[in-house]
Amino acid sequence: VVQPKSQISGARDEAGVLLAVLLNPTAGTSGRRTLTAVARAAAVVDCGRTIVANLCMWPTRSVVELNGLGGRNGWDCARPALGAALVEADEVLAGWGVSGLSGPARLERDRQANWLLREMVAAGRTQIWMVGGAPRHPSRWHQYLADRHGHVTGGSFEERLRTVLQPQPA
Repeated sequence: VVQPKSQISGARDEAGVLLAVLLNPTAGTSGRRTLTAVARAAAVVDCGRTIVANLCMWPTRSVVELNGLGGRNGWDCARPALGAALVEADEVLAGWGVSGLSGPARLERDRQANWLLREMVAAGRTQIWMVGGAPRHPSRWHQYLADRHGHVTGGSFEERLRTVLQPQPA
């Protein structure tokens, strides 16, 4: 069972650490848009530092490619890194995405997300941050926050994000 660092020897980073749990490493881009959005979310939840961990260890260019890989190994191998990141984090953000996976990959993602939530609860964590109540990927937040979708209007990206980035029960 993973214990948050706030319960280990009283250690706590004054600035706070936001753990963004994403789907898998990218093999096709720099990830700059994702990391920038995660940094903005950290400011919204009053954390000064971010770390990223993935539900699956296999880097791919797309979820379509991940769908074709099958098997559990890439998912199970991610657990040690996820557990270590949970220990370091003060807050956890679900950002593994809401669409695109099918077949065995979708089942493995759901199994891994459920494992993560069980680990959080076992460690006394009661909440996980989500955009619009779902684990939307940070690289897609700009679309979700756009006026044309009507989820939120007016203000800066951070002001809009503050409106839709809310804690959900773990």
